[in-house]
Amino acid sequence: IAATRHFLNARLEARAALVFAQIVARCRRSGDPRHARDLATDIVGARAGSHDIDVLVRAIPWWQRSATTSRRLATAATALLLAALALGAWTVTRLPALVAGQGVVLVDNALVYGPDVYRLTPPLSARGRATRSGTESGTESGTESGTGQDSTVVRARIVRGNAEIVMGGEARMDSSGTVTFGALRLRTTDTLLTIRFEADGYRPATIDMPIRQDKVGYVGVAAVQIRDGRLGSKRVTGREARIDVAPGAPITGVIQLQYTASWRAASVWLAMTPTWGDPTTIGRDVIPVATPVRDNVIDVPIEYVAPDTPGHYWILMIISAEPSGGFILSRSNWTMGAPVWGDGNDVASLPDSVIRTRTRTGSVTTRTAYFRDERIALNGSIGDCLPNASGRPAGVVYCDVPIGLAAIEVVVK
Repeated sequence: IAATRHFLNARLEARAALVFAQIVARCRRSGDPRHARDLATDIVGARAGSHDIDVLVRAIPWWQRSATTSRRLATAATALLLAALALGAWTVTRLPALVAGQGVVLVDNALVYGPDVYRLTPPLSARGRATRSGTESGTESGTESGTGQDSTVVRARIVRGNAEIVMGGEARMDSSGTVTFGALRLRTTDTLLTIRFEADGYRPATIDMPIRQDKVGYVGVAAVQIRDGRLGSKRVTGREARIDVAPGAPITGVIQLQYTASWRAASVWLAMTPTWGDPTTIGRDVIPVATPVRDNVIDVPIEYVAPDTPGHYWILMIISAEPSGGFILSRSNWTMGAPVWGDGNDVASLPDSVIRTRTRTGSVTTRTAYFRDERIALNGSIGDCLPNASGRPAGVVYCDVPIGLAAIEVVVK
């Protein structure tokens, strides 16, 4: 206080104002609620109302001159901050969310970029909003001229795992709201990555992506199992599905078949045959199936009549890469031109013990007929393929090929 008076008497107003500001700050910390003008009056004394009081008060910001005003301002600022945070959170929740598509089934080496770089099969994908008449994209037409693409750019980013995106980390959303990262190339030595999809105007989505480059094995492997189903009034499920029926009884219903297939590009079919009757007429191709996929589920209708003779039989379901069910069920490669039946490798003739064992794994390796010259053209040699023991058909070799297999045991009694 004495220093403030001294500087005022010496007409050193700037120094007096600086000391007074320190006094006001100390009063506020100690809980003194008096206005800055009252404090200045106490310091100046008999000279209250003079020019010196105005000099001191002007040195204090207006929102600090009263303790009550400071508290009100602090409260208002806090309320504004909380309101802004709430508004931000509400705005975020109002944003549409990106949705990650099907996960990766396989990875292939992309050696042109160096070691440990991979391409993904199928490509990573995500989905946002479909545009309405091309008006939601932020441009007048909603699409780039002639491309049918939305203006929204989606970015892929690694959020977990030791990896980097080498190429293709951005892709453009099409007018249906789908974005596909077909150009994405990753360098990684990890076995599990987490990737986040981000785009302006969307909440992000994440997907866990296993890197199974050391587990792909034979290109074109399929594995099949019965997930659930009902034949008549009986439920069938799992790898040991079974029904008991009377001779000649109808066997009708629908089952759900779960399968994994790793063919990159092929004509892949589900075919079905019972182990009774003439396989050339009673067996049939059911539907073409998507590939490559992991744990896809399809609905399979079944309609047969049980045999008249009591015993143990099977309804076999097979997934393989051939142009039709006849090739699959006769185990004839497409190079044969037409299915070859009765040469000892028809699916319906598989031994009971093999069916019972291999349905637990979802696949079985069978001898498949190839034209010898075509096999050499495809693979460079016949490898471990062998001709039929009888030597017929001429010019044909039989090679070990895995197929996906699921079965329902049919007990007629």
